[in-house]
Amino acid sequence: MALLAPRNNRSTRRGFSLIELMVVIVIIGILMGMLFVGINSAMSAARVASVNAEIQNLGKAISDFKLQYGVEPPSFIVLYEDASYWNDPTPSEPAAITDDAERIRLRNVSKATIRSIWPNYNFTASAYINNDTDSSDTFILNGAECLVFFLGGTADPNVATQWLPTGFSADSTRPFTPGGNRVGPFAEMLPARFVDTDSDGMPEYVDGLPSQTTPLQYFSSYDGTGYRARGLDDSYGTADDETIPDGLVSEYMQANGAASGADPKATSPNASLKPQSFQIISPGADNEFGLGGVYNDDWQNQTAAQKTYFSGTRDLTTERDNITNFKGGKLQ
Repeated sequence: MALLAPRNNRSTRRGFSLIELMVVIVIIGILMGMLFVGINSAMSAARVASVNAEIQNLGKAISDFKLQYGVEPPSFIVLYEDASYWNDPTPSEPAAITDDAERIRLRNVSKATIRSIWPNYNFTASAYINNDTDSSDTFILNGAECLVFFLGGTADPNVATQWLPTGFSADSTRPFTPGGNRVGPFAEMLPARFVDTDSDGMPEYVDGLPSQTTPLQYFSSYDGTGYRARGLDDSYGTADDETIPDGLVSEYMQANGAASGADPKATSPNASLKPQSFQIISPGADNEFGLGGVYNDDWQNQTAAQKTYFSGTRDLTTERDNITNFKGGKLQ
């Protein structure tokens, strides 16, 4: 009987070809890309949620301010350290306003605003508002600056290099006096986030997004009487604006009553969003607010005419990442 040759049962293993290796590498790259996209998306969502929480906390601080003083903070005011300007029939301040009648009008509005907060305010006594040692400064505060000043209070005169809010004096006749018993601050603000974009010595506050340079914008509805983003003269780019320079030209609203070529104006006070309270707006990660205006379910479908303002053409792409107290997150 013939003997059979022994059979080799070991299988031959073939290595990966170059093409197969390339396919594997591509697949791994795709999976890693998807992972990074997911991580970046989660980080972005977390940052938006964090800014939204900050805005809600500032809203709570505004409510606390109103509980204390009976009104919400204004989003524009002129403040004189030198008391003589409160009573001068022809004030030479603010120097940025050249028309005497306009100076008097803004002074009277500011005086009424202070009286609404501190009815017993002494307009014959000089004040120390910022952190220097004189009482000769005049300040024009826009909405971003009002948010910091009225929620934070006057500065600590012992801190020369950084704005450190200390609340207001409990003496309602002289609330800007340093020391003594204090009321506030109403909000906790991180000193590292104070900026002074217009270099006037009054700070604004930026949100916690990485590399943020544009401050939070605050607009008051003045107890439902109507927003005044462009000031009493209703003209963007003048000294009484409530918006920061190169920022929004209006609050957000549901319906615009202005014609094409004019800056937006709500059809009525109730047509503005948050018509009875206030708007707080972050510019989002792009550091740009855009121009503002209509925000409703159809806002992305506005015609070219509807986006044509006196101040420029509205670019909705810069507004989509704005984070607001009326949306509770990004606009889109």
